[in-house]
Amino acid sequence: MIWAQCWGIPLEVWEIENIRKIVATVEDLIDVDDDVDERRRLDRARILIKTPRRPMIHHSVAVHI
Repeated sequence: MIWAQCWGIPLEVWEIENIRKIVATVEDLIDVDDDVDERRRLDRARILIKTPRRPMIHHSVAVHI
């Protein structure tokens, strides 16, 4: 498991379930940090994911809203 940062998530979809759907295309979402839950930082989401990948993950996902 690793903590990853997701950038560029629009405010319109800033909910844990939407972030879970975005991450599900790649990995399993385990948890989000308190900044995401309490909307203290809206420029990035720090998430805990379970992944077989190496620690350096650089992956982009295009989402249609």
